[in-house]
Amino acid sequence: MIRLSIIILSLLISFTYFYRVESLEQKKSFESDFFKEVNQINVSNSIKMYEAIEKYSKKYKVPKYIAYNVAYKETRYKGPFHWSYNHVQKSYAGALGPMQIMLATAKAPVYSDGMKITPEILMNDIDLNVQISMKILRRNFEKTGSWKLACGKYNTGRAIVNDYAVYCSTNKNYKNKWVR
Repeated sequence: MIRLSIIILSLLISFTYFYRVESLEQKKSFESDFFKEVNQINVSNSIKMYEAIEKYSKKYKVPKYIAYNVAYKETRYKGPFHWSYNHVQKSYAGALGPMQIMLATAKAPVYSDGMKITPEILMNDIDLNVQISMKILRRNFEKTGSWKLACGKYNTGRAIVNDYAVYCSTNKNYKNKWVR
């Protein structure tokens, strides 16, 4: 809804400007500057998180309810309108970022794809953090054959069924925790 509003507003501004611009060179210059500015619009961390979960849960075939439940359990993410969401978190065990990933796990070649991952990158790059998280969940599921065990392994490093695993694998009404 917010993106649509921004796009509509942007189009209105651009059409208004184009009717006032007389030369083709001025139009080309405006187009270039305009789209640079649009690409630099500051999107909230809660929206970035939402988009990353939507994208990577689909790509790695992780059920959305599991992806969102893990995000909620790890950093209390409450949906795209959770404007005060803080993704820059570190657990007492050393897990980093929005999906609370251990640095050693993120550096594993199967998850990092050869990319140099530092604590700062893992902590601050929402997109990368969520992508690695979805890879971990998918791989855990492939090894265990169960989303409950996959979630337990995500939480503890061992394929167990604990309260975390039960919550993440059974709460299909994940939006009930979302800020509206």
